Amino acid sequence: MARKEYKKETKENELKTETSVNSIQPVEILPASNPVKSPGGAPSEISLSDCSVPPSEAPIIPRLTLVQNVGQLCEQFAPGSFVLDSRLALTDPGSADPAQKILRAILIGLWPIQYVEHISSGSGPSAWGAARRYSSVEEVISNNGTLYYREYAASLHSAKPLAWFRPIRTGLVLIARPAHLGTTSGNTLEADFPLGVEGEGAWALATWTLRGVSYAHVLNRIIYPQKSWGLLKNGYPTRILTIQANKKAYKISGGQTNAVWVPVVNFERPTPPALIELAAQVLAGLIGREVSQPLDDAIGADDLTYE
Repeated sequence: MARKEYKKETKENELKTETSVNSIQPVEILPASNPVKSPGGAPSEISLSDCSVPPSEAPIIPRLTLVQNVGQLCEQFAPGSFVLDSRLALTDPGSADPAQKILRAILIGLWPIQYVEHISSGSGPSAWGAARRYSSVEEVISNNGTLYYREYAASLHSAKPLAWFRPIRTGLVLIARPAHLGTTSGNTLEADFPLGVEGEGAWALATWTLRGVSYAHVLNRIIYPQKSWGLLKNGYPTRILTIQANKKAYKISGGQTNAVWVPVVNFERPTPPALIELAAQVLAGLIGREVSQPLDDAIGADDLTYE
C-alpha cells in the first residue's frame, strides 16, 4: 500500500495527549456558567484546556483496565476481569452468573487518536517508557514510521527498517456500580461510585484507554460505525453500553497462538434523560462551563492528571 495514502487521515485523528491515572477521587461537579453554544444548540469545540479548575485542584480520575494473562494485575485479579483504579474488580469472568461478567457504561467522549511506537515485550519496562508518541500520521511518516505491520515486517532486514506505530485512544466513561458489589451504606463503594442518579443507581467516572485488539474491537468495529450512521449518531452518551470480556486466540510466529482478552461492546438501551444530564454535568465540571447536547466527541485533556 502506498505510503502517500496516509495523507488521507482526517483532522479528527490528532491528539494532544493520552490521559491515564493511578488514583481515585470523588469528582466535584462545578456549577455551570458562561454556556457556549453553536447554532442549532450543539456545543462549540469543548476542550479541558479551557478548564477553570486550578491545576492543583484538578480531579484525579481512575482508570478502567481489562486484566490480561500477563502483567502485575493478573497476580491480583483473574484475567478477563475489568478492574477500576487497579484495586477494585468490577466483573468476574469465571462466575456462573452472566450478570457478574458484564459492565454497564456510558461513553461521554473520546480524546483524539495518538500514535505510539510498538516496543517488543522482551525489551523491558525501561524501553516501553521510551516509546515515541505522535499526534498525527504525518509525524509518524516523517520519523521513519508506519502504521502497517506488513510494511514494518518487510523492512526489518533493510538498511533502514521502519518503526511500527499503533493507534491508541482514551475515552471518558461513566460506569454503573455492578449489583453484585452490594450497596451497604458506609463502605468504600460510596467513594468509588460517588455519582448517584435517582432510579438509575450509582456511577463512577473513569478513563478507558484502548489500543491494539481492544482498539479494533471497540472503536473500529462498534463505536466509529455507530457514531457515523447508527445508534450513536446523536452523540456517544445517548446509549448505555454493555461491556464484556471474551477470550480470543491469535496466531503468532512459529505457528503458535496467543490468547488475549478482548472487550465486546453491545447496546443496552437509550440513555435516560437523567443520565444524559449527569454526563453533561460531569463534562461541565471538568471544563468549567455549560455544555449542551449532543456532547462533543473530541475533548482536550490538559487539566487532568497523567502518568
